[in-house]
Amino acid sequence: MSSPCRHPLPVSPTALILLLSSLLSACAARSAGSSGGHFALSRSEAAEFAPEDGEHSGSQFPTLQLPRSTKPPEDARQVEATRALESVWAIVRHTDSPGTEWAFRFWSHHGALTLLAFRRVQESEGRASPVDRAAFLQRLGRELPTLLGTHPREVTLTLEREEAHWSADLDTSSRESSPVYSRTIPSASGGTSQERYRQALDVARSMVRLMTVPRGGSAQLVVRIALEDDRLTGWEPGALDSSGDGPALLAPAEAVTTVLGALLPFTRGLGNRTVALTLRGEHRQGDAAPHWVVMEAQTLEPPPPPREMADFAQEYRELHERIFVEFQEQSREYAILAAGLTMEQVAYAVVGGMVLKGVLATLRVAAPTIASVLTQGGKGAVHWFRTLLMRAGPEERALLQQLWLKVETQGLRSLTQAERKQFSALMGRLEKMLSRPLDTDAKRELWKAARHEYFKLHHPEFAQILGQEGMTLYQVHHICPMEYAHLFPKMNINGKANLAGLHRSVHESINGIWTSMRDHSNRMSAQDVKRVVDIVNRHYARWFNKLYDARDAAALANAERAALREVAQLKAQFPL
Repeated sequence: MSSPCRHPLPVSPTALILLLSSLLSACAARSAGSSGGHFALSRSEAAEFAPEDGEHSGSQFPTLQLPRSTKPPEDARQVEATRALESVWAIVRHTDSPGTEWAFRFWSHHGALTLLAFRRVQESEGRASPVDRAAFLQRLGRELPTLLGTHPREVTLTLEREEAHWSADLDTSSRESSPVYSRTIPSASGGTSQERYRQALDVARSMVRLMTVPRGGSAQLVVRIALEDDRLTGWEPGALDSSGDGPALLAPAEAVTTVLGALLPFTRGLGNRTVALTLRGEHRQGDAAPHWVVMEAQTLEPPPPPREMADFAQEYRELHERIFVEFQEQSREYAILAAGLTMEQVAYAVVGGMVLKGVLATLRVAAPTIASVLTQGGKGAVHWFRTLLMRAGPEERALLQQLWLKVETQGLRSLTQAERKQFSALMGRLEKMLSRPLDTDAKRELWKAARHEYFKLHHPEFAQILGQEGMTLYQVHHICPMEYAHLFPKMNINGKANLAGLHRSVHESINGIWTSMRDHSNRMSAQDVKRVVDIVNRHYARWFNKLYDARDAAALANAERAALREVAQLKAQFPL
């Protein structure tokens, strides 16, 4: 073990947990746009919507912002270190041959340790003196390095069994990119919950029933275990590869403990993943039962995120972890969890979760439009869904949060049959809402969101040019008015493509065009609305997202007269 990236170093006895904690901490380093009306904007409101210094995001879809703690709690880092060492001990404790080596790969991130893989690197014969748990921890503490680095990284801990103790090296030259299933928030909860322990114990017992060895022979079994967050969701054995002609001997009862010790550390991860576990059994003449050991285990590299969420997979993972950790360690009340989430975060959680968990296919009957839009994927689908939530009432939003937070924290299978029916009925109501005109409250909420995103996210440079005083003179125009949103259910009425910044004089003129159609609004089809939109855009686009010059007053008046003439021809086609 002479690699320059490996650091065999003596450490004072009993200092292991504090050492890991300190090392891991170093890794932390207002217009409605229709029917002529508008909402007044005060100077204080204008200042609120003005971009902050240095903010120049011009992306079409805003990036989800999550609060981050730059310094994890000290007790959480200590618990993480303790848990990692206990996991290592559970796996290597029966190793008694001098020269046998084990390698454990972890991802370290701000104090959070995620086990990626472990394996027996080298085996040997002979029998060493016993090492108990306390001696193992003490000796390992003296040989761990004192430096891990200053940023998240993979670390490989290599242990070698000596005659009367263990020695250790740490390699920090491995991969630099974070696995998608690794945790970034250290957990202060020690051990494993009773529910998860029982679940892993049931799987271990089932696996051991398949572990047979021919008398005087050997066998190897590879098992794949499916996990979602901390839950084991299934397992699949490979073919038992046996050598020997004797009768098959069952594994002894202690093999359950061996398998259990290998399974539990991998429950500390995120999302859907698969762990491959390789076990080897051998029966020696004279022994009553075969002896089974774990040879290696590794989390298989998961496939890339689905196409539908490729551009917001990272945001979803961060949000999912935050929700999951808060549920596990702070509050198991969904109402309390929901209170800490914005509507945008709820949309990210629901859309990302439905894509990953394959829910969209089941929505095609109850909510075909919703399923169709979300299947298109991307941040555009997330923000379309957020706009839909703004149109929903508080009761629908609260129910959706309650049901989906349960899915995020306990999995889709946790929903009862009654809750599944509730969810389906809720999505059906949201589907019907798409075909109903917006009410006043929804228009006001959408207008506020549109103004905020237009100046803060889509056109911050325009807000900089206008300044606080100028902002009071400019409004956000919905190119397709909110009054007709129900005719375009798949369009995000608050999307960037449907918003334009206008001087209020220009906006009032455009509102006059739409007001002239008010008597026919109930009879207008989507095609009729598009024709009016084309008329307005043709005559007014020169002032979209630009400063208005008062000397253009005559040109603005001419544009209004020309637009009204064209609209009059359209109105003439409607029956009296």
